[in-house]
Amino acid sequence: MICIDGGVFQNNPTTTALVEVFKYPREYANGESITLDDIFVLSIGTGRHNKFVSTRHAYSGGQIAWIRPIIDISMWGNSQAVDEHMERLFLLQSGKRHYLRLNVDIPDEEYADMAISSKEAMDYYTERFKIDYLNNPDVQAQLDQWLIDSEIVAPLQ
Repeated sequence: MICIDGGVFQNNPTTTALVEVFKYPREYANGESITLDDIFVLSIGTGRHNKFVSTRHAYSGGQIAWIRPIIDISMWGNSQAVDEHMERLFLLQSGKRHYLRLNVDIPDEEYADMAISSKEAMDYYTERFKIDYLNNPDVQAQLDQWLIDSEIVAPLQ
């Protein structure tokens, strides 16, 4: 069997997930239909690495040198487009943030390939998660608001 990583065409699968939810009519036990207002999405990415491309390399690197950057740009662009569309769709529908995307930064190129599953790599990703999320007050505020809007937790009195 030949398989292709979903990241080749869908690095942020939120759109696909919503299509699956609404593919068939769904109802609550009381007969009311499930709507977009009833759905909250917490999308957790596998991380992103932004490789710097120097001006010299951009102009003199040639077509072969652009293969990897073009692939990375295409994949990241797709993910960002889905992120933007989902955020707007949910805001337009409910006026609340029913959608939140979290994605850690991976500054070290040696860990940019998510196929690396060594203990060292896992420790690195865990540390990046702590830096970007657990110790980041802006992200914590976004997550707290998302949890309140979704009614997963009640606001503190």
